[in-house]
Amino acid sequence: MSWRPWRITAWWAKALFVVIGLLAGWPVEVVVLAAGSSAELALSVGIFVTLVFLIVGARVFRVAGESAEPRPWWQFTGRHRWSLGVATAVGGVLVIYLITAPASEYSLAEDVISFTAWLLVGVAYLNSGVRLRRVAGSSPTEHP
Repeated sequence: MSWRPWRITAWWAKALFVVIGLLAGWPVEVVVLAAGSSAELALSVGIFVTLVFLIVGARVFRVAGESAEPRPWWQFTGRHRWSLGVATAVGGVLVIYLITAPASEYSLAEDVISFTAWLLVGVAYLNSGVRLRRVAGSSPTEHP
């Protein structure tokens, strides 16, 4: 008997997973804040929940024809263009964040926590895209 890990291949299921993942941190943050914790701790816990969703998604999302075997630790998508696209989108959000942060109602600590977390996400996807581009042609999942 063999066990196959759960894999998500349908685009709509991936989109739903991403939306749920992005929204999941907020209610957790509210609960932690309501429990009397600091805003910084609540934000950190909320971001942690969102990052867990992101990491799980990176492990279970698959493109057509991609093996169900575990990916290398650095691979966040099945194609380099998707990784670079996500990295670019996160970079764009971070630029907007830097522009709007001075007018933010959040403390400097909250801004730094949030910015750092999303910067790490962007760097992880950028790393994935660069590495996937290097192996393009040698990987059956890569379609340049």
